[in-house]
Amino acid sequence: MKKIKLNVKIDWQSKLIDILIVIVGISISFKLNNWNESIKSTGELQDNINSFYDENSSNESRPEETLEFSQTNCKSIDTLKQQLIVGNFDVPRIMLLSANMLAVASLGHQ
Repeated sequence: MKKIKLNVKIDWQSKLIDILIVIVGISISFKLNNWNESIKSTGELQDNINSFYDENSSNESRPEETLEFSQTNCKSIDTLKQQLIVGNFDVPRIMLLSANMLAVASLGHQ
């Protein structure tokens, strides 16, 4: 058998340049992807900060509202207690105060 020898000359310099171009292109695409992800995460972080700020702002007024609500209910409880101790069973007044207490109790279970 006769061996066939191909006399093909490979241009190694151009192959090396092609490989370098591919490596540089892939590296640039990874850098661009990382940059894009960092921009997205910065936007999400800013959204979370804004949401936290809005929630905090709305919660600042709630302690005052809660304190006022509790003081009003405490007065209603004291009035109901005094009415029952004295024996003044003014039915509409006791029913109103009792209804207020039931409303407060149902709010607590939500």
